[in-house]
Amino acid sequence: MRSTHRRLVTAGLVAVTAVALGGCGFGFGPRSTATDTATIGAADAAEITSVRLDLEAGSVTLRGDAGASEVSIERTLDYTGSLPGGQTHRVEDGVLVLSGCGRRCSANYSVDLPAGLPVTGETSHGSIVLDSTGRVDVRTSNGSLTLSGIDAKIDARTSNGAITGTRLGGTDGVVVETSNGSIDLSLASPQDVRATTDNGRVLLTVPEGGYRVHAQTDLGGTDVSVPDDPDAEFELAATSSNGRVTVTHG
Repeated sequence: MRSTHRRLVTAGLVAVTAVALGGCGFGFGPRSTATDTATIGAADAAEITSVRLDLEAGSVTLRGDAGASEVSIERTLDYTGSLPGGQTHRVEDGVLVLSGCGRRCSANYSVDLPAGLPVTGETSHGSIVLDSTGRVDVRTSNGSLTLSGIDAKIDARTSNGAITGTRLGGTDGVVVETSNGSIDLSLASPQDVRATTDNGRVLLTVPEGGYRVHAQTDLGGTDVSVPDDPDAEFELAATSSNGRVTVTHG
């Protein structure tokens, strides 16, 4: 495959050193931040077939655009000590990989790219925001998940954080799970949904259609206005150990 051509479109890095030690998050002195941008041109971007997240620490925002032909990457490093050198993104066999920046450093990405690209992978510490991507299979250990405008299968999980989904279309199904946080999903088309939290409320808003409905909570009560049709094609399963569960039309 043709090697990916990267062009830095900023004159350089913008570095800001924090004055407070306590808020650095790494515990090894003052925190600094540096932001840069890069562009993958149309010819090379056309060879990208998916995105993979491979971060120890850092948040990721991906915005799909049906009219986009290039990939624009803004990266902000949050670090202590010396500024990590080199790029932390690469393209391998058609996969755009967003990587971390090493010890005592988090890499936060904001990426504009063609719509519909599948996204896989994880970050250990950071939120994930996906808009108008393709199929989703992502994890974070500590951070929220925000999904919008996705018309493909979704499997998204966090150990600590809220999960929000809007305009979720397609018929391939949605699976979301958090150990600590609320879940709020709004479907654009009928499909299977499994939404599970150990601590937080669950709100499912679904379009008209036939559903097998299972709503359960150990503490908080349920409010279900969508009829339960045992013969329906799609299943809605909403579960919380501690929080109210609501399933409604909208």
